[in-house]
Amino acid sequence: MKHNIEFDNRIWGSAIFDRIAINTGLGFSRITGNLEIFTNQNEGPDFIEWMQLRCQWQARGRNGKEVLLGTGQLWPDRFSSKKEVSISNIQVMLDLDYSRMAALEQLRDGHDIYFKLHLDGWARRGRHANPEEFRLDCQSHVPLSEWLKRLDESGYKKTLLLEIPVPDVQKDEALSRAAGHLEMAQRHLLNGHYRDCVGACRDVVSAIDFIEFSADKDRDLRGVTEGIQRKASDLRSKDERIYLLRNSFKQIAHAARHDDRLPAENESSEGRGNALPFSWEPEDARLAFSIAAALYRYSYEMKGGRNGG
Repeated sequence: MKHNIEFDNRIWGSAIFDRIAINTGLGFSRITGNLEIFTNQNEGPDFIEWMQLRCQWQARGRNGKEVLLGTGQLWPDRFSSKKEVSISNIQVMLDLDYSRMAALEQLRDGHDIYFKLHLDGWARRGRHANPEEFRLDCQSHVPLSEWLKRLDESGYKKTLLLEIPVPDVQKDEALSRAAGHLEMAQRHLLNGHYRDCVGACRDVVSAIDFIEFSADKDRDLRGVTEGIQRKASDLRSKDERIYLLRNSFKQIAHAARHDDRLPAENESSEGRGNALPFSWEPEDARLAFSIAAALYRYSYEMKGGRNGG
């Protein structure tokens, strides 16, 4: 369904909002859609620059009940269109946590789902014209069969919910810093920046180390690790085993914050002139994020228990 874009009661173009898809991660889902902007070839100006675009997502379910889902993202959020190039494709995205995704399913109530996109921003009609504010409302209808197919493809029903508490920054700055790194890791994972995701997960564990040892700033963490490793495995305490797990993961993720290279075959670790690069794949980032989230949650609960909170 086309939706007209009007200026001064004249139609300068139209838009279609469709191709709804779902990608599911650890405790969140990303809904994406495609927005096609069509320039009016007859009456529109030769050049339109669209800028500072923002979008709000809304859903309508059974019996016409509607709910505001939140502010989404657009890519690109600024572009230009010309008469000779009639179509511009914009990707619109919205991240929902598990509870909001469940609320969306409750709104759908076993029927079709309708998504509304409220778009606003500024447009310059002509290269030297002043920008004008505009608004555009689009709707996309997703039939029940199509929505169920998208849910199945995304693995939504197979997703395990992991709640990640976010502490009050004024009460616990260190934990809040770790939570911020975890949020950044999730953002990198969603955007396909897998190396940056693993690097942010490494920062999560570094922040947890600060929490554990901030009371003893002169403590040699390497000495702590070596001391635990020298112990017989059956003599290590639970906390010591968890510490070794955390330290091992930190060693894995450490490379994403430095030179991601391995020595070439038959080359010593000291000689890195012919080092071979290695890449971070989606499964690496998902594994790193899962471990970092679990370690953060454990540290949060242990610290809360020690503080009586």
